[in-house]
Amino acid sequence: MLKQIRKKIDKEIEIFFKKDKLALDLAKSNFSLYKELRKFSLSSGKRIRPSLFVLAHEGLAAKKTKNIYKTAVSFELLHDFFLIHDDIIDRSDLRRGVPSIHKTLSCVETKTSTGLGPNGSDLAIIAGDILFSLAMRAFLSSKACSKNSLRALDKFISCSFYTEIGEYIEMLEATKSIEDVKKEDIYKIYELKTAKYTFSYPLSIGAELASAPEKTIKGLFNYGISVGIAFQINDDVLGLFANEEKSGKSSFSDLNEAKKTLLVWRAFQAGSLKDKKTIKQLLIKTKINKQDLFTMRTIVEKTGSLAYAKKEINRYFSKSQKFLLTLKMKEAQKRELNLFTKRILGV
Repeated sequence: MLKQIRKKIDKEIEIFFKKDKLALDLAKSNFSLYKELRKFSLSSGKRIRPSLFVLAHEGLAAKKTKNIYKTAVSFELLHDFFLIHDDIIDRSDLRRGVPSIHKTLSCVETKTSTGLGPNGSDLAIIAGDILFSLAMRAFLSSKACSKNSLRALDKFISCSFYTEIGEYIEMLEATKSIEDVKKEDIYKIYELKTAKYTFSYPLSIGAELASAPEKTIKGLFNYGISVGIAFQINDDVLGLFANEEKSGKSSFSDLNEAKKTLLVWRAFQAGSLKDKKTIKQLLIKTKINKQDLFTMRTIVEKTGSLAYAKKEINRYFSKSQKFLLTLKMKEAQKRELNLFTKRILGV
């Protein structure tokens, strides 16, 4: 079912770039940027957010809603906006296994007579902002037929708002020494930056546009929080231990950004004095190499931090199952949602 949903979303993204007035105005204004953003939006992303939106909607709507896939495009464009800005902030030159947008746009840098001019990151910030505008455009122009359209739009805006707060807090946490970081702060970032944005809001907005009961909308939102936190912990594990081909990003990125993930925090808490010293040194290092990565992996494993993270993934997955059992959705979509969750968490 999700494969079929994703195919329809991909088709709708392509249609959006071919037919939407603002997208076409971008093509007229700067075709190279239009082509780059279109290519980026159609690249091999997982389409998690728009797919969950459609799945929740179809599982709760009394009848099929016109243009629901056009609304789904807005979630992917919002996601792409965040990715572009994230890659600039994280100084990550790789996204989805290919060069990040700021890296690609660096080839069109211009220099003035004074030798100054915009660099790839400057141009990419604007490119991301354009995608945010197109995301709003996709949401509004779809004219999703529902008495709850304004409430759904409010949730869509809130989704962006809370994600940005999560990003801001995470950046501030990166400046702290690991010994000053609290576990609850890490989980707050996971909730704001991942759980709400990737799961809770797409699911609850799909339910909102299906005119589902408030209890069901809240149930899906809470389900998304639990799944989202488990997903982020799993993503941290993949970020440290998986190869770049599987994760789609550099294996060095989290360490280079001095991210205080649950894995790193727990390893510091459980580590020896030597381990603590090593972790602190790695987190302030400006450029991480393969040996540094191996060292961190070794500490994370021997302190039981990896095992601890996997237990947390299972704990939050179990919480999500309790919420799922209370949801009154069509059985086909409910089953698909559960299978999808198990697959992305590896449980």
